[in-house]
Amino acid sequence: MMERSTQVSLVLFVILGLGIIYVGHQANVAQKRVKDLRETENKIVKSLQEIRENLKVRIRGLEEMIIDARITIDNGDGSITKEIHLTKGATALEALNRVAAVGAKTSRKGVFVTSINGVSNVRENNLYWMFYTWSEKESKWKLIQLGVGSYRLHDGENFKASFEKMKW
Repeated sequence: MMERSTQVSLVLFVILGLGIIYVGHQANVAQKRVKDLRETENKIVKSLQEIRENLKVRIRGLEEMIIDARITIDNGDGSITKEIHLTKGATALEALNRVAAVGAKTSRKGVFVTSINGVSNVRENNLYWMFYTWSEKESKWKLIQLGVGSYRLHDGENFKASFEKMKW
C-alpha cells in the first residue's frame, strides 16, 4: 500500500494534469473564437468598403443632380442674399419660393410675380419685380429674357429679384 503523502501527491498530480488539459482546451476554444472573430471582422470590413464605394458612386450621381445658386432679393429698402442648393433644371421661381413668400399669377403666357415677402407690384407708380442674373463677363446684372417660371438656373449662378421702377 502507498503512503498517504504519495496518494495525496498522486491525486494532486492527476488534478493538475486535468487542469492543464482543461486550460489547453479552453485556449484552443479561445483561439478558434479569435480566428472566427477575425474572419467576421474581415467580412464586415470588406462589406463596409463595398458600401463606401457604392455610396461614393451614388454621391457623385447626386452631386451631378444638384446645383448651387445665390438668390438676392432687393425690395428697394435693402437686400438679402441666400445661398441654396437646387436640383439641376430648377427654375428661378422654384428658387424664389425656397427663400421667400412669393405671390404669383399664372396665365397662358407664364407666371407673373405679383409680390415677394409682402412687397407687391404698384401699377400706378410703374413699380414691379424685375429679375436679373449676374454676368461675370460683363460684370453687371442683366435682365433675364424669360419669365421666372421658365428661366432655368445654372450651377453657381447669382440671381436677383429687384423691386424697381420699370425702365421702358
